[in-house]
Amino acid sequence: MYQRSRVICLFLLVFIAIQTHGAMAQTLRFSAIGCGPYAPEEEQLLAHYVDLVNRDDQSDFFVHQGDIVTGKNKQWPESQYAKVAGILRQSTRPTFVVLGDNEWNDLTNPDEGLAFWNRNFRNFEQHFPQVDRLEKQSERPENFAFVMKGVLVLGLNIVGGRVHDKVEWKTRLQHDADWVREQFAKHSNDVRAAVLIAQAAPAASHELFFQQLESLCKEWVKPVLYLHADGHVWQLEKGWRAPNLWRVQTDQVKLNPPILVSVTEDPSNPFLFDRRIDIGSRRELFVDDYLVDQHRGTSLKLHRPSHEDVAIVCDAPWEGNISAYYTLFADQDRYRMYYRGAHFDVDTKKSTHPEFTCYAESKDGIHWEKPNLGIITFEGSTENNIILAGEGTHNFSPFLDANPACEPDAKYKALAGDSKGLKAYKSSDGVRWVPMSDKAIITKGDFDSQNIAFWHPVQNRYVAYHRKSKEGFRDIMMSVSTNFLQWNDPRFLDYGDSKQEHLYTNAIQPYFRASHLLIGMPTRYQPSNQQVEPVFMSSRDALSFRRWDDALIPITTPKDRDGNRSNYMAYGVIPSPTNQSEIYLYATEAYYAGPGSRLRRFTIRTDGFVSVHADDKSCEFLTKPITFSGSKLQVNFQSRSNGHMRIELQDIHGKPYPGYSLADCVPLVGDAIDATVEWNRRTVHTAKPLSSIANRPVRIRVEMQNTDLFSFQFRE
Repeated sequence: MYQRSRVICLFLLVFIAIQTHGAMAQTLRFSAIGCGPYAPEEEQLLAHYVDLVNRDDQSDFFVHQGDIVTGKNKQWPESQYAKVAGILRQSTRPTFVVLGDNEWNDLTNPDEGLAFWNRNFRNFEQHFPQVDRLEKQSERPENFAFVMKGVLVLGLNIVGGRVHDKVEWKTRLQHDADWVREQFAKHSNDVRAAVLIAQAAPAASHELFFQQLESLCKEWVKPVLYLHADGHVWQLEKGWRAPNLWRVQTDQVKLNPPILVSVTEDPSNPFLFDRRIDIGSRRELFVDDYLVDQHRGTSLKLHRPSHEDVAIVCDAPWEGNISAYYTLFADQDRYRMYYRGAHFDVDTKKSTHPEFTCYAESKDGIHWEKPNLGIITFEGSTENNIILAGEGTHNFSPFLDANPACEPDAKYKALAGDSKGLKAYKSSDGVRWVPMSDKAIITKGDFDSQNIAFWHPVQNRYVAYHRKSKEGFRDIMMSVSTNFLQWNDPRFLDYGDSKQEHLYTNAIQPYFRASHLLIGMPTRYQPSNQQVEPVFMSSRDALSFRRWDDALIPITTPKDRDGNRSNYMAYGVIPSPTNQSEIYLYATEAYYAGPGSRLRRFTIRTDGFVSVHADDKSCEFLTKPITFSGSKLQVNFQSRSNGHMRIELQDIHGKPYPGYSLADCVPLVGDAIDATVEWNRRTVHTAKPLSSIANRPVRIRVEMQNTDLFSFQFRE
């Protein structure tokens, strides 16, 4: 009997252990987003995201990481807190909200803001009866903890923004650290990982907490994720401050849907992140791997433009062989061009006349005229195309302001300057210019290059790029402004893994067919021989760029490009007025040579800077999960001999949606800018219109051979 009892007990212990391990081994999945809504349209977007999480049926819970209102206002009525709470209450998943600085410590009256937040969010989990065994910290009841599927989840009051009360700040951070310490000790044996959720991006003002977290993580050993908002754009850092500590910063509401976080049982890869990218109906170019999850024989390929005729020769007496820094843009029924007029005598090593800003225009982007404007006198005559003399003419770089709130007298704006800084200019007609301020508006940098600015239609602010040396290399800085006169402290661009090189002009601009994408054609400089050549790069956040090593226009391209600074890229990408399949680029030549430098026109396929490329072997690639809106899919592609392409739309698990498999797809053959993809959905009785899977997670599988795919777009 005793032996039999021992066997039964042993069996029960093993059974319990297996069941316990099975429970702990379940993957925990949850959705997270922060920083928003900041505007009424973002409120609609947040509601859409809540619905997306509801229908996705993967998330165990949903969390908002703070900053439920924009920081532009320093006082908010409680009705705004209630409005956001109402949106989040539509979630069918247990939903948690942590505190952000915009709704609390950055307000004029932080105590009032905190009271509003407490009434609307502190016990937000009570709206969801599924939540049980939730602990609250007695000293700080907005901090919470629970265990789900073998994972410890902690919510913490760690906010960014200003230190509104030094005593409160220090006390609260210590409470946060105590809460983590208490929960780590309590659950050291019954969880496999921990997730810490807060609003703040780590800063010096948070060191009291993060120093203790670093020590706690090293002692605890198990994987820990610090998941936060605050910085607005995606960041991932493994081994941050401790080998087992990960840090992730999520996108703000207006950029992407909530991220899906998976906490696995794999100690070597404990956290997975599914950035379900909402592309809506915008066009996407394959200038980077942002949308690509897997290449299966395909690769990204850079394409070079073809050289055409010379567009303009700077041979007028007020121009010359060091005329440069060309800016071009389309403006209703014409194209405008601005450039520096200057000449250098190679024998005397001196300039022969002062620098001027000159103007030309065109109806087709091919043939350019230099109008006699009658504005500036040169050698006793105003019969010239000069629009500016004196200060600012070395690198005057205008743009057509796309800001909807732009005043009529500042429809055109420009940056120009010298070693002291950049000044702002404005114009109502693009020809007659006046300064917007007496003082320089950007002073941190080296300003002897073409420094440009534009209105970013997605970020809703002005963005400027200028030159600055960094660690002995010529580099590029970025600054932003909401009014074009007050700019934030400039930051150097991030090129990822690209090697450090000298970069002069940057030619960064929103791409006209996909304005959320910035393309740049910076000029790479070789100090040993003073040769220059443009390269290509792109960005989705205006700061981090994917830069190609290969030259976009090599110095071997016709003509006269191998001399000192003789191959600069002009600032401007112009759509052809007669051929929608090509766009115009421009680059300089014959600098320092002959009576005048030249600007040559180049053509490249529309959207054609980079493609997903397949050679003569059948291969494919798979995108990350996206959501879209629209009722048809159009692609920009080109197939070669025996080439073709087929497209499949999969659900989140890799299963084709009925009627949208590869077998259903009509093969795409030929060359088209906006070809509509067709599926023979009649073979599947359950197939539904493409619009029926809009706003649902979709992976795009593309099978291709001898084909280049440049872009795609879902449209109505």
